[in-house]
Amino acid sequence: MSNSLLGFHPQSILSDGQCGVQWGETQTSAPLAQVYFFGAKEAVNSRVVSEIQLEWQKPKDKKMPLMTKFSGRRGPCWIVNIEIPAASSHQGQFQLTPFAVARDAMGAVYRDAVGFENIEIHYLGKDAQEFSGLICGIEMAQYRFKNYWPKKMLDSKKIFLNAKGIKEAKKVFAKAKTLGESVNLSRHLVNLPPNELHPTSYVEFVKELFKNTKGKVEIWSHERLTKEGHHLHVAVGQASSHPAALVKISYRGNAQKKHYNFVGKGITFDSGGLDIKPAGGMRDMKKDNRKLIETWHQVFGNLTMWKIAFSLVSIFLFSVNGSSEL
Repeated sequence: MSNSLLGFHPQSILSDGQCGVQWGETQTSAPLAQVYFFGAKEAVNSRVVSEIQLEWQKPKDKKMPLMTKFSGRRGPCWIVNIEIPAASSHQGQFQLTPFAVARDAMGAVYRDAVGFENIEIHYLGKDAQEFSGLICGIEMAQYRFKNYWPKKMLDSKKIFLNAKGIKEAKKVFAKAKTLGESVNLSRHLVNLPPNELHPTSYVEFVKELFKNTKGKVEIWSHERLTKEGHHLHVAVGQASSHPAALVKISYRGNAQKKHYNFVGKGITFDSGGLDIKPAGGMRDMKKDNRKLIETWHQVFGNLTMWKIAFSLVSIFLFSVNGSSEL
């Protein structure tokens, strides 16, 4: 592809600008979608419900479901009332947290509200984790792999956000937005086919993504790796038409503060040597760089923290084990 970001479009409805977030309630009389999000520790406010729900729309047993959608006076309305499952045997899976439950619930609502020019969201709780999950859910719900081919930009929208119960809500918002962006970046890199995401294109991707940041990007080519004696790394990619590479991203802050280092392996396609794996085992081999992407997630997520005085060095090893274009 000609796009050096490989079809990834980092624009976000949560960004500032004409189409973005405005704090407080909307003053427009235009149709809009409304979301009332009650925290797990907050009882559903009957006064709020009575103001937006007509009498015949209210549940007969007066017990509010976890999620209710109905037609309001100005457009569709959602009342979300989340519950955090009690701790129990989780069969080796992570225990659900307020963040995760709020993320999934808000993501489902946002996907349903796509198409409305204005969306008004009221978070009626006091839990910063829940609010963070709500924001992350909105960001993650925007991702579509069809943005890759053909190119399709996000619809223009305006989100009106109200979270009076959260202290320093804008700081929580900024961190959650960055987390959602980095998750979407990781998802996109995993979804790309291996004939598009290979060491050569990956290097260009990194250079473009970090072009306007304070991070310094250094590239070690195949020749540099050979000269420096990185023979094992070079040998892994010898069967590919895309030579191995090493990328170093660094930010030097205050030397007296903490220093962080990340190292990631990026086998963009693992053919199992000379295609010794059966066909069924080849399907997910483009995901063999997931360890790199987990590291990448941490690096990209720290971009908004670069105002803090610390040092960060990240080293990524890019290679293809065999040919990814067979």
